[in-house]
Amino acid sequence: MATALRTDGTRVVTVGNPNTGKTTLINALAGSNLKVGNWPGTTVDRLEAQLRLPGGTVRLVDLPGAYSLNPTTPEEALAARELLAHPPDVVVNVVDAGNLERNLHLTLELAELGLPMVVALNLMDEAEAKGYTLDPAALERALGVPVVPLVASRGRGTDELLAALERARVPELRLRYPGELDRAAVRLAERIRHPAGRWIALALLAGEEVPIELDGELLELARQLRGELERVGIDPYLEIENARYVRAHELAQDALLGSEPRLTLTDRVDRWVLHPLLGGPIFLLGMLLAFRFTFLFSTPWVDFIGAVQEVLAGWIAALPLPPLVASFFADGLVGGVGTVISFAPVLFFLYVALAFLETSGFLARAAFIADKMMLLAGLPGRAFIPLILGFGCNVPAVYSTRILTGRFDRLRVGLAIPFMSCSARLVVFTLFAAVFFPRHAAWVVFGLYLLGMVVGLLTAWLLGRAAGQPASSGLMELPPYRLPTMQVVLKQAWARTRSFLEGAGGPIL
Repeated sequence: MATALRTDGTRVVTVGNPNTGKTTLINALAGSNLKVGNWPGTTVDRLEAQLRLPGGTVRLVDLPGAYSLNPTTPEEALAARELLAHPPDVVVNVVDAGNLERNLHLTLELAELGLPMVVALNLMDEAEAKGYTLDPAALERALGVPVVPLVASRGRGTDELLAALERARVPELRLRYPGELDRAAVRLAERIRHPAGRWIALALLAGEEVPIELDGELLELARQLRGELERVGIDPYLEIENARYVRAHELAQDALLGSEPRLTLTDRVDRWVLHPLLGGPIFLLGMLLAFRFTFLFSTPWVDFIGAVQEVLAGWIAALPLPPLVASFFADGLVGGVGTVISFAPVLFFLYVALAFLETSGFLARAAFIADKMMLLAGLPGRAFIPLILGFGCNVPAVYSTRILTGRFDRLRVGLAIPFMSCSARLVVFTLFAAVFFPRHAAWVVFGLYLLGMVVGLLTAWLLGRAAGQPASSGLMELPPYRLPTMQVVLKQAWARTRSFLEGAGGPIL
């Protein structure tokens, strides 16, 4: 039965694999400024936006990317906890149309939660560029929920998705497991008073942790049933995963009308960007161009604001004001807050460059390229992400170390981040580089950034050696290259710059 969308106070949650465009979709629906990232782990918090409709307000919640609801990362743990502890009114499963089979594994898990659901078949343009022709109607018939094809970055299909929320329904698809396993799941689910009782039962039989409180007798029964299955040669975890992957493959094959895979732009560019010898220099060149862009376009604005400061200070000096009042306006407002404002153009253009590199997919490659360098310090390549964020601000960079699975890795990266040259130091670097090295300012700042990273990695390596920790490893997904829209880039850059101005300007004033 379809579930009507109660617009006033309805909570809609987007769930999907990393890089499927969940945040972009919410931005397109609500016009919000949620940050968009292009690597697993960018969004560890749940982000929320408000969608205003004629009938009221809908709360849109963006959960971090997850490959499964059986948590192996902080992102997956948060997503599972949100869905189980606070079941939403509607689940929007955002699926990458170009990687249908892999994404449908999570779709099948969500189907067993017993919650009203809509499937958003996103990135249809990229799927067509790869040579795929999809039949959303076939997928809709198989799952028993509305399936909406769209391109969220361009706003295509968003109106259809809003209409589909009215028709959200509990999936009709029910996976079949081996007889003994299915009977054990039914027996266990009967004792669980939760809409996701079947999923919880299967998770307990597989030996997975469930992020909600359960009765001790229920847990004991799950252990007994799991033991009985293992004694007859059934591994619940392997059987459950195998059934989901097989069904995901069947669904993907049914939805593909025909495909002629072709070499994409991402494949051609990655031949150079991910080259063992050329990848490192290309990444360094990209960062150097980012800094060069920053200074080239910000210098005229900095000079203009400086000239305005001088004029204002001259006007104030000419006014018949008491010395204390004149000092407050000239030194406090114009000199203090004005200096902060004068460096806003530098930060804005730096954030424009970084936002472009993030949303285009280049920084994800940078993390991959940096994997070997990270391994020299005994860290996974994923540790490069918090370190890069440290160039913007050390505080959120330390906060983002939660994307690392190892506690000791998080500690070492957190202690290395303060050596990264954050935006606050950029002001000092810019000043001294412009004064002492006017012809080579960009190179000097670039060198200081590299030096900070080297010292930070050396710190992490020394801590690892002192503690005797082995080198970490991890799995990394590389999203396709995407040309970011100017609106998204400018929104991100302005949001970060405004945060700096509010944080620094207030205390100075």
